[in-house]
Amino acid sequence: FFAANALKIPEGGWLPIAMGLVSFTVLTTWRRGRRLVSQEMAKQSIPMEDFLASIDDVHRIYGTSVFMTSSKDGVPPALLHNLKHNQVIHERVVLLTVQTTDTPYVNDFDRIFLHRMGKGFIRLIVRYGFMESPDVPSSLEQCKRLGERFDLRETTFYLSRETVVPSMTKKILPWRARLFAVMSKNATSAGDFFKIPTNRVVELGTQLVI
Repeated sequence: FFAANALKIPEGGWLPIAMGLVSFTVLTTWRRGRRLVSQEMAKQSIPMEDFLASIDDVHRIYGTSVFMTSSKDGVPPALLHNLKHNQVIHERVVLLTVQTTDTPYVNDFDRIFLHRMGKGFIRLIVRYGFMESPDVPSSLEQCKRLGERFDLRETTFYLSRETVVPSMTKKILPWRARLFAVMSKNATSAGDFFKIPTNRVVELGTQLVI
């Protein structure tokens, strides 16, 4: 069967094959690059227990801050950068992780997991099906049934904006690292993707070497 169809490759069959190879390369490069970014971000993080034990003397300000993070463990680098530069922490701090499940839809009862860690810190995990569009403000509104109310006028969302710097390592081929850096630079803003009001977003830059 293959030999019979191979005769068509020189006469135009090479085009869909080339398109498939390009698509495969782009998708696998993005997946590999995001995995390396997550590993580098994890290296910059510290255990949550150690962080909570070290902030007793930090000035707390009115309002709520929401830090978007892909990891369910540790302290988001954006929170560490904000504390380093501004020397303050909001009265209520939400560490928000959005997960995509293997099911097309998630019912509202199973969508939200909320864990209070003490000292005004909350770990919030929101699940969406792969056919759903994430809507963070709507998910925060649903937290009322869990005893947490959010007013967007008093809530600031902190997003980490990673700048990827390719390096000559064996973790990923140099040309794939450069390709991922270009893709990452042109990726959709996390604020737009999660439907967060632009006037409530603060982006903190992070440089990562992969």
